[in-house]
Amino acid sequence: MSESSGEKRESRPSNTDMKSERMQSPVAERLERTTLASLIDGRLQGADRDAALSKLAASPEDLEILADVAAVSRELDGDVTNIQSFADQRRRRPHFVKWASAAAAAIIAAASVPMLRHEGAPAPNGFASLVSLRGTLGPGWDGHSWAATRGADSYLGERARGIRVGVLTSTFDFAAARGDSTVADLATKIVALLVDVPGAGDVVSQYRAFAAMHGAIPVEAVRKARGAAREMVAKTAFDEGAWLEAARVAAMVGDSAFFTTKESRRQLNELESATSADTRIPRDEVVAIGQLVGKSDWNGVAVATTNLMALLAAP
Repeated sequence: MSESSGEKRESRPSNTDMKSERMQSPVAERLERTTLASLIDGRLQGADRDAALSKLAASPEDLEILADVAAVSRELDGDVTNIQSFADQRRRRPHFVKWASAAAAAIIAAASVPMLRHEGAPAPNGFASLVSLRGTLGPGWDGHSWAATRGADSYLGERARGIRVGVLTSTFDFAAARGDSTVADLATKIVALLVDVPGAGDVVSQYRAFAAMHGAIPVEAVRKARGAAREMVAKTAFDEGAWLEAARVAAMVGDSAFFTTKESRRQLNELESATSADTRIPRDEVVAIGQLVGKSDWNGVAVATTNLMALLAAP
């Protein structure tokens, strides 16, 4: 008996469909969320990083996450002033994310540096340039709680030297911009830290010239000398020290805007991320700085950054 024309025949899977299901590839193994996060911010090293990259290359879902994070990071490098508009724009761009995820597979295979970490100076004109100085800083504003004699500095580890040079170049930037009388002393301290570093002859000569100068120091000369000093030491440590000093001075003058700049936010985030891989950086103290900034406790921020600088600069 034939089926009536109004009835639909029950759909059953064909032999071809069943074979297709059996031949489907197994679901790719996903990275643990903490592992993916560590890979993105550069904390994974060696064999752990290689293993994560292998899994990532086989996981379209994780590749899409990575591509989206990279896309957002690039957009946030610009000035995002309207969060609602930014969010709407992201929602209208699904095809970009899928395209970027395909490109990410090729990029990560050859990556030899943390994916979202910036290798260039995080603040090309120096973190000090992000601080709006108002009024006077008061006597002793340029003081730091470590010995700066040549004999003591010769025993410094690479990280401690980088921290100190970063701190002092920021202090020098402030002093040079204000025509402060501390310029010569600060330049001499930077020379003492770099004089025994191989290849630092030119930058040492430049800071010696600064120490002997009378009158204003050209801004471009200061910028070039800072960049040259950064090349002579551990760059990550230099950036941490330079930011901590700028943050200390910003807190002293109550400049809340400094802490909202993308350069400042990025550096504080990177310093916090570094605590996972470097036990010498106390996570609680780094987190506390962000919490104090959130409370606008500028005296607390000044104290916290001063203490952390002294700790990281210790031999």
